[in-house]
Amino acid sequence: MRSSWRRVLVHVSESANVLVNLAKEEHFVRKLPASSDTLMLLLYRNDPAVVIGRNQNPWRECDLHHLAERSRQPATTTQLVRRRSGGGTVYHDRGNWNYALVIPRPAFSRAANAQLLVRAVRQYVGLQLERNDRHDLLWRGHKVGGSAYRLTGDWALHHGTLLLRADLAEMTRCLSPTRFGEQHRLQAKGTSSVRATVDNLVDVAETMRWQLPAFAMALARAAADVEGAPAAATPIEMISDAQLDATFVWREVAALSAAEWVLGETPPFRVHLGEVSVGTAPAELCLVCHGKGATVDALQWEEVEASARPFAGWMTHRWSQLPRPPRLDGAALANTLRAMMPAAPDRACRRALAGVAEQLARRIPSTEWVAQPHSPCSDADPTCLPDSSSYSPPAPLSPLLLERRVT
Repeated sequence: MRSSWRRVLVHVSESANVLVNLAKEEHFVRKLPASSDTLMLLLYRNDPAVVIGRNQNPWRECDLHHLAERSRQPATTTQLVRRRSGGGTVYHDRGNWNYALVIPRPAFSRAANAQLLVRAVRQYVGLQLERNDRHDLLWRGHKVGGSAYRLTGDWALHHGTLLLRADLAEMTRCLSPTRFGEQHRLQAKGTSSVRATVDNLVDVAETMRWQLPAFAMALARAAADVEGAPAAATPIEMISDAQLDATFVWREVAALSAAEWVLGETPPFRVHLGEVSVGTAPAELCLVCHGKGATVDALQWEEVEASARPFAGWMTHRWSQLPRPPRLDGAALANTLRAMMPAAPDRACRRALAGVAEQLARRIPSTEWVAQPHSPCSDADPTCLPDSSSYSPPAPLSPLLLERRVT
């Protein structure tokens, strides 16, 4: 059967910044002219990042304590990013290849897209992968690739990962929320990730040479050559950064990097902290995040001993009077409690506030690092996009600019 695509467009990103590459995906979804016979392929690698799905809770999906510790040194920073598609949480690093297929919405098929990846890997290196009913890519029963998708406007986005030489130990550490999400009985709405045993492809193919641009062309040819039809029958055209609307990309980078998006879009949830000490009396404390925003909107106390009930009642009332509840962040919660101390009715209440503040600061991970600006281009990646301040983009992906065929 011959491919129905009249045109296959390919962009291999030179950036390793996860924000830039997710922004490029959104660019193609939003800026490609409507077409029923064009397929867009984007391939890239990222520096270390944890990427959560559109409707996920980062406190449940990853070890924020560990990510906060890594953020203290620029050389070890692992970014936390929320993408616009659904699905589960994934870990990216330079040993992980990422692909995005932008497909006319009527032609979208998860099964067909997964089979395209299977065919491309077979044609490129001779490995016969399999796919399961979730359309994950498997090698000998171990997951080597997963995917997510999003339907919007005229286009469908299907993007995913392929594990080559990923740091699986670091992946396990980043995606194991045992220090908070499980330890504190976090109850959340939204999507939970499906855990699976993963493996690297190079562990089974050490001698094979994997090059991202070459694999991009193998994927393009697999799309243009469904069952033996000559690849030359379908034009394969390379898209450069100069053909992108840089202003759109920069704006999308800013939107994706904002704490209001990464943390603030978390669906409602509750954190059962368990026992905290109120002076010498134990009590059970639950932090309630009623709506989106990941702010602690209310406190709930359980199993409070008689001597601690006056303090628990006073603190709950004072919390309800806050003009702006703090975000679920250990330092922010502790500072909020310390700010209440001048209004405390007595010395015992002030001591209890100080004690609870210290416990929250220790037990709840910091998220201040998430809001720190991330430069879209690192020193090792200085030309990931043109400077938008002096850049006047052409008509986005005008067909007149796409006549360079790859042979």
